[in-house]
Amino acid sequence: MTEQEIEAVLDRCMILFRYLQEKDVFERYYKQHLAKRLLFNKSASDAEKNMISRLKTECGCQFTTKLEGMFKDMVLSNSTMDDFRNHLQKTVNTLDGVDLSVRVLTTGCWPVHAPPVNCNIPSQALRAFECFKRFYINAHTGRQLTLQSHMGFADLHAQFYPGSAKEQPNEGASAGSSGIKKHILQVTSFQMCILMLFNRRDAWNFEELRHETMIPERELMRSLQSLACGKASQRILVKEPKSREIVPTHVFGSTTNFSQSYTESKSKPLPSRESRNPKEKRRDRKLTRTGSMRSKRASYE
Repeated sequence: MTEQEIEAVLDRCMILFRYLQEKDVFERYYKQHLAKRLLFNKSASDAEKNMISRLKTECGCQFTTKLEGMFKDMVLSNSTMDDFRNHLQKTVNTLDGVDLSVRVLTTGCWPVHAPPVNCNIPSQALRAFECFKRFYINAHTGRQLTLQSHMGFADLHAQFYPGSAKEQPNEGASAGSSGIKKHILQVTSFQMCILMLFNRRDAWNFEELRHETMIPERELMRSLQSLACGKASQRILVKEPKSREIVPTHVFGSTTNFSQSYTESKSKPLPSRESRNPKEKRRDRKLTRTGSMRSKRASYE
């Protein structure tokens, strides 16, 4: 869209906004969606700032204080990450090959108020975060960082090994002469914790996965359903028995039939009831990382 077209759309939006009686409800929903766009780098910042400026003119500075604070946090986070990368270069620290990106967010500005969900973060990613945490605390005495592991995501470099010598790699995905197919999987932090376990064993049942990852049962089910119950060609894991229902004895294993034609693939968890009825939640930070994994049938780096 051209700048003139964006201005016209925003003008029409403000006309509709003036007719809203419950502007606080609009603010809550707008803040939730703005947070997602900012954290996942899907925001057209100039247009967003233009919209916030119009809201400020219409409703006053108190209405947009937290929205402006969210943009300020993003700028400060980018600056902090630049300083952290310079620190890593000076100390010759490679973080074990993990490419870490952190968003340090002010608690009161962001619409994420749920308590942190603890889970067993893979050691490589956890060491990288602890390194950043030490750097940040040393630079900002008196502050605290709370890891919101359930809000992060990761890019995993995966290698899918063929189930038979006759299997040929799909066009569009990187593959070697041995038929190994390489993909970059864009997954949530919970899904990353699950997939990393398959470097140790080819198969785990649900109860074992719950015990190893410490992911809450409901979130673990959602993550496993998105990994193992989608389209046959897009399943990263295979499940026995083949059903959408999950019980503690059901077994999950590495797939040999992942045939997504794109090198980069996304695996999104199924929406929860909370996401269909948004409530205000607190988010202190977001973690992006790249992990390394190996298994007989699939490996993820």
